[in-house]
Amino acid sequence: MRIRKATKKDFFKLNEMKKEFFLWECEIDDRLDPNYINNGLGSRLSRNLNQSNVAFFVAEEKENFLGFVGVDISKLPGSFKAKKQGHLFNLYVRKKYRNNRISTQLIRAAMEWLDKKGINDQIIKVHFSDNKAHKIYRKKGFKNYLIELQRKDN
Repeated sequence: MRIRKATKKDFFKLNEMKKEFFLWECEIDDRLDPNYINNGLGSRLSRNLNQSNVAFFVAEEKENFLGFVGVDISKLPGSFKAKKQGHLFNLYVRKKYRNNRISTQLIRAAMEWLDKKGINDQIIKVHFSDNKAHKIYRKKGFKNYLIELQRKDN
């Protein structure tokens, strides 16, 4: 198994995995619309693969994708000491490949990419109920920073 940066040529395989990830997200977040798979997910991924401030890393074995993580760089408001921030997103490993430290390797690749770009302010947003992900990120040095509360009228 190897970890590598995805390219435009990986669009179709990566898009299939992003669909799996999004459907999983829909199971835990009822605000999400599963129809987005057909109405925007692919076009957003295509744009992302063409941006210099966004990267995807894939875990690959014999041309099969086992997992992926996205990372992007954005500017911070002037009130922050750091001028830019890295954001890890969409960490996903297919179910049958979990518990093999693939997530850890994907996170490391994303963090190294940010380090090479001089970005040492890094964040990740994790669903509050995903305790397994919390544990993985804490092992990589991420700490609780903000708690986002949501109110939804019925």
